[in-house]
Amino acid sequence: MTTGTAQKTDVATDMTPAQVAELRSMLDREMVEKYPDIIQMLFQTPSLIFDEKKYWIQLMPLMAPDHIERLRGILLAERQKLAEINARYTEGVQSLEALNRPSQEEIARKRQAIAAEEAAAAHRENEEEASLMSSLKDV
Repeated sequence: MTTGTAQKTDVATDMTPAQVAELRSMLDREMVEKYPDIIQMLFQTPSLIFDEKKYWIQLMPLMAPDHIERLRGILLAERQKLAEINARYTEGVQSLEALNRPSQEEIARKRQAIAAEEAAAAHRENEEEASLMSSLKDV
């Protein structure tokens, strides 16, 4: 391709710095100026491996405008679907956490039960102590 122009892009974590640098070196100024959104989506998409990302960047200068628009649509649709999946996953995790988190009423009931058990145990200890003291007086 032509000499690359470095573009500041949020990069997906599935690529090594060397792979990111290789992809950036493949970008020419015209591509960066005309299709910054597509380039960013190609860099960020988790569904493409490095070689596939490289393929699309090499192919883009040869693609017809309508094919580039179709690529943009595919990448946007994927991004939206992944966002929806992530939102549903986050909601699911939060609802599971809520199910496992005891309510304030439950916590209060358990504290009262523990306090009642402790009071009963203290009362029994006092009665046993009094009984022992009484039996020691009789001796």
